[in-house]
Amino acid sequence: MSHPPDPADCPNRHTSTMAKPDDDWSFPPEAITDTVVIAQAQINPSPDRTPPIVTPLRPVCQGRKIHSSITYTLIEKLASGGMGEVYKAILETRMGTREPSVIKTIKRGQGPLTRLMEETLEREIAILAELNGHPNIVGFRGADTMENEDGSREIFFVMEHVDGFDLLTFMTMHNMTINHLLADKALKIPYEWVGFILFRIANALDYAHNLEFSDGKKGIIHLDISPANILISKKLGLIKLSDFGLALPTRSIANTTGVIVGKPHYIAPELVRRRPFDARADLYSLGVVMYELLTGLCPNRVPGLNIDDTRMMEQQLLDFHSRPLVPPHKVIRGLHEGLSEIVMSMMEENPEDRFPSAKIVREVTGKTIYSQGYGPTDHSFSRYVAELQIFNPAIPPSQTPADPQTQAIFKHIESLSQDKEQLILFRDARQTLKQGHNPCRL
Repeated sequence: MSHPPDPADCPNRHTSTMAKPDDDWSFPPEAITDTVVIAQAQINPSPDRTPPIVTPLRPVCQGRKIHSSITYTLIEKLASGGMGEVYKAILETRMGTREPSVIKTIKRGQGPLTRLMEETLEREIAILAELNGHPNIVGFRGADTMENEDGSREIFFVMEHVDGFDLLTFMTMHNMTINHLLADKALKIPYEWVGFILFRIANALDYAHNLEFSDGKKGIIHLDISPANILISKKLGLIKLSDFGLALPTRSIANTTGVIVGKPHYIAPELVRRRPFDARADLYSLGVVMYELLTGLCPNRVPGLNIDDTRMMEQQLLDFHSRPLVPPHKVIRGLHEGLSEIVMSMMEENPEDRFPSAKIVREVTGKTIYSQGYGPTDHSFSRYVAELQIFNPAIPPSQTPADPQTQAIFKHIESLSQDKEQLILFRDARQTLKQGHNPCRL
């Protein structure tokens, strides 16, 4: 039986007419050996026939630098926070390919705070680079610096553009406002979709909380879970967690005790009290979001909250957190009690009484929404979202156009609304809400 020639006997030998040998490169002998073995397996030569030598294409040399030209054209400002600004942009290459992207930069003109903002952005970049690749976390595309008109350089990073909307818009599409609730015009989000959103975001948090860094340390805590930071892809039905601007590695928590971060209505009690915290603070915040999705009411919305006076705001939040929480299914008629109980466990005031991890939340939620052996999927959720975009109850009747074609569309919308179930407040909750108080707390 013939054997492949020994690569050592024919270094840099090329039989392919597609590439001309060069003097400045070569490929390792094992590459030829591997290629020949593959050729033997594919061709299955007879014992008296020597298999051909198949030469691979020229390999990319390790350490070789590839320079490219990418242009980002800013289209519109999507958001502006305390330290950063977020823009929708179009990524364009020399080849003419175009791709929607999202760019985040620091706010300009901040004087002495500029360096602090840069450090915060750099930390977010490092965290997103570690998290990149998870299906329920907004993707990271890279980071760079750009030159401003005055010659200074500014840090920015690029993220995946999720073609859709956040949970705030999702709730608006269900007419989830106090006025609509009191008029019985708010629509109930089916429990399977609330559970599906919880299942997916708990999956993202489980990944983040247990992420292992290159130094062996584990964990990232988001610290800013809110409806605005949970995105829904309108075409694919994907649910993604975004905005890690306040996120901290678990190893940094010991140095941040006494710091309050997050949105006041979603922040965990231990953070308000300036006590030590861990990943369970994220579970509390996610529980608040899910309570809101179930009822249309934020359970921690404090009437008259003074956000301009930090100390007064803290005291108002602490007083409010000390009041007993009313289970969602006792605020709105006909809610799924299983999901209501999960949310209540996530929102326990004492972290020790909550679920111990996002993994447990995901598993318990999965057992609830897939109890029959089947349940929601990305595809089925995308169909529900598509229907919502046709049937948009957030359009006030006063804005209904008069032309016959559009009137026909609105008649179709009205027929669709008959299949939607309204959020109906219990009598006591309705009375409390009418009086300007929050019915989610006793």
